[in-house]
Amino acid sequence: MAYEKIKLFVAGVSGEIYMAPINNDGTMSMKWRRVTDDCKRATAEWFMKNRKKMVQYGGDEEVQKLTLFFTDDAEKAKRILAILEEES
Repeated sequence: MAYEKIKLFVAGVSGEIYMAPINNDGTMSMKWRRVTDDCKRATAEWFMKNRKKMVQYGGDEEVQKLTLFFTDDAEKAKRILAILEEES
């Protein structure tokens, strides 16, 4: 199917997320679409639909476990952000 050759790419400089077909040489086609906002929206909807507050992935011995949190509570969000900013 045609969509099998479509992938998501994160731009190294801007951090934007693009959806584009893959060329035969493995590079991103110039027929791309910027989908950063779509990805953020879909992630939030996934958390809400599945009633999740946290998801982790990775975590084998070679890869650090990554964690995403979701809250619709503004005060909790501020506290979480303050904790995360301490680490920077």
